[in-house]
Amino acid sequence: MILRPMDENTYSTTNKFYYTVTANYPYRMLYRYSSTVVFDPADPGSGTRVNNVPNASFTFSTAGFATLSGTVTSNGTALEGARVSIDGTTRYALTDAQGNYQIAYLNPGTVSLTTTKNGFNDQHTTDVVLTINQTTIQNIIMTPMTNVTISGQVNASNTSAGLGGVTVKLVGYENYEVVTDANGLYTIPNVYSGQTYTQSFLKPGYMGFSQPLVVGTENIVVPTVTIEQNPSFLQFLVGNAESTSEANNYPANFYYKNSLSQMIYMQSELNDIYQLAPGNPIVAIKYFANLNGTIPADKPLKVWMANTNLSTFATTSSWIPADQFTLVWDSTVDLSATGLYELTLELNQPFPYNGENLVIMVNRPMDDAYYGSANKWKNTATPAYPNRTIYRQSDSVVITPEEPGTGTLASNVPNTFFTFNTAGFASLNGTITSNGAPLEGVRVAIDGTTRFAISDAQGNYAINYVFPGTINLTATKHGYYDYTATGLVLTAEQTLTHNFTINQLPVVTVNGQINGSDTGAGLAGAIVSLTGYEPYQTSTAANGSFSIPSVYASQ
Repeated sequence: MILRPMDENTYSTTNKFYYTVTANYPYRMLYRYSSTVVFDPADPGSGTRVNNVPNASFTFSTAGFATLSGTVTSNGTALEGARVSIDGTTRYALTDAQGNYQIAYLNPGTVSLTTTKNGFNDQHTTDVVLTINQTTIQNIIMTPMTNVTISGQVNASNTSAGLGGVTVKLVGYENYEVVTDANGLYTIPNVYSGQTYTQSFLKPGYMGFSQPLVVGTENIVVPTVTIEQNPSFLQFLVGNAESTSEANNYPANFYYKNSLSQMIYMQSELNDIYQLAPGNPIVAIKYFANLNGTIPADKPLKVWMANTNLSTFATTSSWIPADQFTLVWDSTVDLSATGLYELTLELNQPFPYNGENLVIMVNRPMDDAYYGSANKWKNTATPAYPNRTIYRQSDSVVITPEEPGTGTLASNVPNTFFTFNTAGFASLNGTITSNGAPLEGVRVAIDGTTRFAISDAQGNYAINYVFPGTINLTATKHGYYDYTATGLVLTAEQTLTHNFTINQLPVVTVNGQINGSDTGAGLAGAIVSLTGYEPYQTSTAANGSFSIPSVYASQ
């Protein structure tokens, strides 16, 4: 890898290197150049691949060097996996199962060594003499770190009592994780001493809290930590409010006649301050635009949301499938303003965020016109999350969530302001049975919305954060009659329990006879199929008769 650091000048294009085309070794070289972007080997960005290799002459030498070898032990036992490094160089070796290490082809002289292994104190060895064409034996003894116990209590701010179910983490030299008991107490045993850790306290529905913790050689009782409940109304921005980056490509492109985009929002961004409980509803989002007044009012826009465990789009065709999304906005927007503009979308229905990553999909349906390229959206570059956005636009091809085609990847995210609200909603739950037994896998849907739940093994279902009002329910399961309930009244801040029973569909036997037209006699081997609610197939007997048992009736 070769890096030319950022220079203040550029030079003639006639300065070139010789290279050779190697068709048998495709994409063997990757490169990138820029006069504005500073490259970092740890985060190089997107480059260009070629099948060429620069002509290079290599020089190897095996004479005039020294060798270092030895054994690393602790309490008389060989240590495997210890890293023996020569200070001030990049040369090192890892010990094998017998504790042996060797570093060859070293420059002669006097060196210092640092030996490290997880769970052991670093060992520094000085004045090790390396002699030309000789092997220096340097054995090393390491001492294990001591272990201590960390304990403490977590209280809730609203009750001042111990809070159970809080995840307590120590992150640092080694990572540890425990959960508080019903009294808010926790104990973390066998913590490596002599280190500084970050201790964090996390529980859905409460604000996260973290603090540095210096661990010495004695057990520690951490002073009681009190964590605050989340407010019922939460708002925060994903992106940098000070960012000057703009693009017209996402979330919606009005320079083309239609567009589609998907953008992934990371758990760490959404849960940075507030630990959001699974199911916390998103009720609104806001995008930030810089407009030039060329977009007419009342242009249609569709927005979907989905919970996901993905953090990047692997390829330009790796769109998240449309059937994983819930439609949350389907209306028109007014982007006719000039200058900075905030587009607030109060969702048609709240979306239950499950606490992991979130993906938003935005579709600008095919229009009969396109508008100025100066209509742009504020976004933020996030190199730590590469290829988190995928987008496509066209004037001729109708782009849909079901057939998105090949898109373009970006490591930026549109600045997005989220609003969560847990107050003012109703909940619905219940148990579904059939023939007196709980029924699993029933889909219970609120008519006229995309909200639904699937019953579990105990027949229980629950739909939280539902707008108050009067609703109708439809419950479906293959092999059972559909169930409908009308006029159910949902009251804010209350839970309605609606239990019900659904019945299995009866089954019948379908019999018949197939005759050949040429003979009038029964025709053997004819294929008889039923297609519809359930597919069935059989073939006729030697006399032309057929029978299909266990066919679902009433279909």
